[in-house]
Amino acid sequence: MGKRAAKPELSVEGERELARYGDYLRVEQDLASDTVRNYLSDLRQFAAFCESSWSEGEEVAEPFSPPG
Repeated sequence: MGKRAAKPELSVEGERELARYGDYLRVEQDLASDTVRNYLSDLRQFAAFCESSWSEGEEVAEPFSPPG
């Protein structure tokens, strides 16, 4: 298995959702900054994978925006 990208690109909507979740983790859950960073890194990898796999064979990629 290859090494994962340090910071894969997300859609604008994906970035917005990631930022909202980061705020939630910091403010509402009061998690340590290292924990938040690690959670967001893992989630970014997953969201980028979802966006890229959804767009295969399509002209327009679907943004990562979970119902909320």
